[in-house]
Amino acid sequence: MPLLHTDAAQSIMVRQPPGRREKSEDERFSERIAVYFQPPQVGKIEAAAGGKDTSVFIREVVMDRVDGPDAAALDTALQQSRLKFLTKAPAGPWNAALDMAGEFVLSKQVADELEVRNGDVVVRVEGQSMEGRGIPDGCLLLMRPLPEHGEPRRGEITLVQAIDADENYFGAIKAWIPGDPPTLQDGDGNPCELPLEGAKPHAVAVARGIIGKIAVTP
Repeated sequence: MPLLHTDAAQSIMVRQPPGRREKSEDERFSERIAVYFQPPQVGKIEAAAGGKDTSVFIREVVMDRVDGPDAAALDTALQQSRLKFLTKAPAGPWNAALDMAGEFVLSKQVADELEVRNGDVVVRVEGQSMEGRGIPDGCLLLMRPLPEHGEPRRGEITLVQAIDADENYFGAIKAWIPGDPPTLQDGDGNPCELPLEGAKPHAVAVARGIIGKIAVTP
């Protein structure tokens, strides 16, 4: 199944996961909202800003809508789907990773376009190994956890985990090739070896769509 890809302007909210250290006053935040526009839209925004900082200009426009007479219409437009957000494929127990996950908020329009279901997760891709399948570094994948004993189809983009005898974990996003044992491939179809000796890959979730791209700063 080809991955659904939405190229509409995206509005997301990423919330800080629980369990992080208390931040200083300068660092403290509770929510971040990032808005992503396609290049033609960026040009129009810069022209409309008339030399003003685009971030300031966008904030002013949004707040004018929020506080203005169109607030009710805007509230309807901002109906949201809230998903777990992982900044990378977890190298540790899956359930524990979800417990510590952040929150990713999609507009209803984008959620409907991607046919989001309860339990779906957003995962940020690390590295360039899947670029051959149109999944670059920093790409945001909508992923659907598999049921117990579920297995991806041949070539399906999969969040994979493995654990060795010493309970060392490995996590990655690769193409799944069924077999005994199953094998993994990068975006160009080259085989990928597990870095853990004697470990067998286990499929955790499969990709259902590409949302966009985000850079995460430490």
